Amino acid sequence: MKMHPTVTLDRITTAVERQMTTLDDPGFCTACGAEADGVEPDARRYECESCGTHAVYGAEELFTRLVQHGVGSGRSVSHPVQDGVMINRGDLERADSYLSDYGQL
Repeated sequence: MKMHPTVTLDRITTAVERQMTTLDDPGFCTACGAEADGVEPDARRYECESCGTHAVYGAEELFTRLVQHGVGSGRSVSHPVQDGVMINRGDLERADSYLSDYGQL
């Protein structure tokens, strides 16, 4: 299973920032791209209210997956996959830039 193309690093980082500064608990469905509310930061495979698949992950969980797959380590990763979520190289590069600006979570 790939991450839905609308679940971008920009959406994930905005959601993580929102989670840290408000009472929001955002997550994303990696199957249909829907944003979910009331999702624990480390949620994995929650049921999506929009499409019914068990593919909702917490925003912080998705961002952490980017970090775990080489962001900031200098490793070259083309298509890392963990628990069936594929992350593309462009997202890794943007996450590396985000970490440089804001520090690791």
